[in-house]
Amino acid sequence: MSLHLLDSWSIVIALNIFSLVMSVLLSAYAIRFRPNRKAVSFAVLMGIFAVWSLLKLILILNPTLSFLKITSVFIFTISSFTPSIILYIVIIHTRYPKWFRKDHIKYLFFIPIIQAFLSLTNEFHHLFIKGYSIVDPGILTFFRYEPGPVNFIFPIYLYSTIGLSLIILLRNLFSGSKFFNIQVMFLFIGIALPAINDILFMFGFSFIQGYRLTPEFFIFGNIFFAWALFGYRFLDLKPIARNSIVQSMDEIIIVINNKGLLTDLNSSGEVFFKLKLDEVIGKPSFTVFENYSELTDILKSTSVSDEICLVQHSKKNYFIVKQSFAEYFYDKPLVQILILRNITQRKNAEIDLKKYTLELEKSNALKDQTFQIIANNIRNPFQGLIGYSDFALHDFDKLNIEKIKHIIELMNETSKKGYNLLENILEWSRLQTETLDFKPGFSSLSKIAIEAVAAKADQSAVKNITITNNILDDFKIFADSNMIYSVFRNLLSNSIKFNKIDGTITVNSSVNLEEKKVIVEIADSGIGISQEVLSSVFKLKNKSSGSPSEPSNGLGLLLCREFVEKNGGTIHIESEAGSGTTVFFSVPFLADNELVGIQNKTVSDEGLPNGNPSKYALPQAHWKSILSRLIFLLEEEKVYKNQNLTINEFAALLNTNRTYVSQIINDTFQTNFCNLINDYRIKEAELMLAENNKKLKMETIAIESGFRSRSAFYAAFKKKIGKTPTEFIS
Repeated sequence: MSLHLLDSWSIVIALNIFSLVMSVLLSAYAIRFRPNRKAVSFAVLMGIFAVWSLLKLILILNPTLSFLKITSVFIFTISSFTPSIILYIVIIHTRYPKWFRKDHIKYLFFIPIIQAFLSLTNEFHHLFIKGYSIVDPGILTFFRYEPGPVNFIFPIYLYSTIGLSLIILLRNLFSGSKFFNIQVMFLFIGIALPAINDILFMFGFSFIQGYRLTPEFFIFGNIFFAWALFGYRFLDLKPIARNSIVQSMDEIIIVINNKGLLTDLNSSGEVFFKLKLDEVIGKPSFTVFENYSELTDILKSTSVSDEICLVQHSKKNYFIVKQSFAEYFYDKPLVQILILRNITQRKNAEIDLKKYTLELEKSNALKDQTFQIIANNIRNPFQGLIGYSDFALHDFDKLNIEKIKHIIELMNETSKKGYNLLENILEWSRLQTETLDFKPGFSSLSKIAIEAVAAKADQSAVKNITITNNILDDFKIFADSNMIYSVFRNLLSNSIKFNKIDGTITVNSSVNLEEKKVIVEIADSGIGISQEVLSSVFKLKNKSSGSPSEPSNGLGLLLCREFVEKNGGTIHIESEAGSGTTVFFSVPFLADNELVGIQNKTVSDEGLPNGNPSKYALPQAHWKSILSRLIFLLEEEKVYKNQNLTINEFAALLNTNRTYVSQIINDTFQTNFCNLINDYRIKEAELMLAENNKKLKMETIAIESGFRSRSAFYAAFKKKIGKTPTEFIS
């Protein structure tokens, strides 16, 4: 069978041009998109066929005997490696026979190297080709070679390797996974096409009379070969179903080639780093991750495992990084793979555990010290009472009315001191165990100061100390009035205790308009505090003396600091030994005009709770202020997008406590905190689904709307909307 010679000439030229172009394109594609040793092997194979096609094309267009000899040397040299490379690709991509080991691969190239050597040196011995000739029927030129005595070696090797390749593929086709049958079939066709054409030519059958189209059929076969390798990801046989496994992993997968270019990033990585793979693939990894210094440090290292912290929007994310190097080529890794497992939750739990452990240790140490102070100090009042009562009982008949009255006064004073000590201990212990009621509200600071000064009148009178209260009723504080009263009481008590006879105590106040706080100043003319003692004045201590020899344990000052800080203020002391002491503490306030303005505002019915706002122990105006701020945080700040948002954090943003937040949400929205936050997250997701012009993945929508995972998003969405997100879109 043959074609018309004119047509044959045109077809041969076209076939060789097609072979050249396809070989170059397939080689470039393999190197560009599959930079590993498997793709390199295929690229080398295509490179050989590209050179082969180019030389044949030039020879057809310039059919001279001298050029025939030159091109033949190159064609025989490079083409001798084609069967070895084909068998190599088949072996490393399939389940090759057990008797064949990877270290046997090097022996595949023994005979091709010999043929290449014989071809290059044939001019001196004619063992490979005895002679060349050109047969020209007039239109199409034919080339003839007279084989040498060792020329039979290569055909035997050629058919042996091609036959072994086909046997391995057939074995995989019938005994391997059905998942790979199409890929194996394409490989089989790619190898079988040139082999069948060659066998038919040997029996006198050719598409063009007298012309052997084996190289051209190899190109057609290589198209099937490339389709199997790249169209069906045959290079990825071992990591099966990459999209269904790697893409669904919670871990971040980063793949970088030997040139430092990012070649792959799974969906978890796209979501976390807020990247799109199509936009960053092929870019330098150090540029892509330049904002994450700890990650780029890992990229430079060869450590197998490490722990890093990546900061995003001031939020710390902790990862365990597993690093591996794969696809070695000439002892150099072609692929660097990083797997980042998010351990933020575990790490935060560890940090919290350490924090709680330290707090527990401090608490235990504090309690031990407190019990020691109690043991050392509580006996003093009782010893005094027992001593006075024993003296009165023993010498009662000898005492006159003045002496008895004096003893009773001493016993009364000692009892008061003991009672104050017990009261401080009780309040402090309840504060530490969070059982002390905290009821902030609007109070008159002047009234609290007047009551505290009046309560200390008897104590100050003993030492003839004058207390001057200069606080006017010009503003209202927002705090727990009982706690602030306790602060005044303890500070005045200390000022009296450490003051001189005929001393003075002055109570003043000033306003910090910027911070909306009133600053209270209690100054005395007492013995002062040395700088050494001042540095630890807010710590518990066993004992210190007032004047004269009045015991102090520091519990009162510690209690003052905790009460002030509990109400959103600060406290500090300025003093020098022998120069008196001044204590400053601050409390949040509202000036009279502000308070009147708020109370006179009309509260609309919209958003009012069904119950009575007074049950919150807050004025209605303050309740409405919290609600307004709450709505602002949800509607404008969109705090619900924070996946780790808790009611305690939400309450902190509102400058209140979780009890008020829970009650206001319950009465205003008739739901609880978790459901309210999820409702806002679902509304956000609905908008994203309805305007999904960017074709975002469901995982991305879930994360950006505030859900921790796709499954949580689906469950909450279906519960609220009655449909899954996919059904909602359709």
